[in-house]
Amino acid sequence: MTLGDAASEPLVHIKDFRMDFGDKTVIRDLSFDVRSGETFGVLGSNGSGKTTTLRALLGIYQPTAGTLHIGGKVFDPRDGARLGYLPEERGLYKKNRCWTSWSTSAGSKAWTKPGQRHGP
Repeated sequence: MTLGDAASEPLVHIKDFRMDFGDKTVIRDLSFDVRSGETFGVLGSNGSGKTTTLRALLGIYQPTAGTLHIGGKVFDPRDGARLGYLPEERGLYKKNRCWTSWSTSAGSKAWTKPGQRHGP
C-alpha cells in the first residue's frame, strides 16, 4: 500500500504503542488512526509524549511495544519523499559555532541576505 491508497485503510495507524526510556515508561497504550483527508492535531502539555510519538512513528526512536504504521507498513525513510518532519524547536548544540546555528535556522526559514532575491 502507498500513501493515499484504499480509503478504508488508515494512512497513520498506531496501536498499543508503548515507549520506555530505561525503567521509565513515558507512553503507555496509545492507539489512534488517521485516514487520508483528515485534519489531525496532537495536543498536550510539555512532556506528554507528542514528540516521542512522532519520532517513534518515523523510526527515529525504536518503540518498546506496539504497532506504528504509515501507509500500511513501518516507516522507511526511502519511502518518505511525501512525508516530512520539522520540529518546532531547533536545537542548539554545544559543538556548533554561533554562525552555524544561526545559518541553519535562517535556512529553514528561507531567510536571505538583504538585497538577495528569494525564490524563482
